Amino acid sequence: PVAGETKAASCRSCHGADGNSPFDGIPSLAAQPSIYIRTQIAFYRDDKRALPDMAAAVAHLTEADIADIAAYFERQKPSEPPADTDPARMARGRALAEARNCHTCHQPNFAGKDRIARLAGQREDYLFKAMHDFKSGTRVGTDGIMPGKMHGADEKDMEDLAYFLAHTR
Repeated sequence: PVAGETKAASCRSCHGADGNSPFDGIPSLAAQPSIYIRTQIAFYRDDKRALPDMAAAVAHLTEADIADIAAYFERQKPSEPPADTDPARMARGRALAEARNCHTCHQPNFAGKDRIARLAGQREDYLFKAMHDFKSGTRVGTDGIMPGKMHGADEKDMEDLAYFLAHTR
């Protein structure tokens, strides 16, 4: 097996065999930056992000295990975004992303970098929930900037922004 593949086996039951999640509310990990995945696992392990299933799933992992799992998922190819694009929603979502300067941290192609998540092609439902969680302050990030970025965003803004990002390659 490829390095990390065996250790990632338990993750694949929720996050998808190739890191592309088939389940509502569960993020895809394919092509996420390795350091981002490592940071998120540490947040769960150290009870900084409260999700009991995740905390239990990562409690036994060593730093080497976490590094191997993160490297495995970083190498996976993200699935193609949904083809059913609505041009008006895409334009509005792109305008919202530009107005909020999402590209500054998440990169112009929204592929993320280092501790910053890949947003391009992520599950729409997951993106929408994450935005809600950042806006309400219930989601921990690495730098605290996201609650401010979501300040003033209404439901429609978050829906269209999530739609745009989920449909972006």
